[in-house]
Amino acid sequence: MPAFGFLTAVEQPGSGFYGGYLVLAPNGRPLEFRCSTPVQPSRAQEILYGASLRPFLLGELIGGTLLADATVPVVAIVTDLADMAELAAVRREPVVVVDSGGQPVATAPEIADRLAALLAPLANGVDLLEPFDRIRAALREAHDVAHHSAENHDEARAAA
Repeated sequence: MPAFGFLTAVEQPGSGFYGGYLVLAPNGRPLEFRCSTPVQPSRAQEILYGASLRPFLLGELIGGTLLADATVPVVAIVTDLADMAELAAVRREPVVVVDSGGQPVATAPEIADRLAALLAPLANGVDLLEPFDRIRAALREAHDVAHHSAENHDEARAAA
């Protein structure tokens, strides 16, 4: 059974970027989920990387790490962030960017048919944007749990 990977990231003000990777079966059931710890660029990185900072943080650092740790093989990696498209240069699976309407964006006309064929088993049962909502909700939940745990720890230390 083919599996499909969905990769995205969110920016949490004050904390940085969190990434999430959800692997789905064609019927939309989750097979694997991974999330990153927050990544906050330093001011020096912002200056040195300039416009290439987001693609580096999102694609290479967060996306690359999440994909390297994944255990379920996928036939394609789908992302809603163009900054993650650079992963295509280092991954054997095709990396597909979907636009805000949920349509795959072919980076080259000659691969458009191949992308459509790869995504066909999934597209019949799953809205290509919906998995990103699941990932973002899971990332918010993980951030909230971590934030509340840190607050509770600080309160317990202050009370001692």
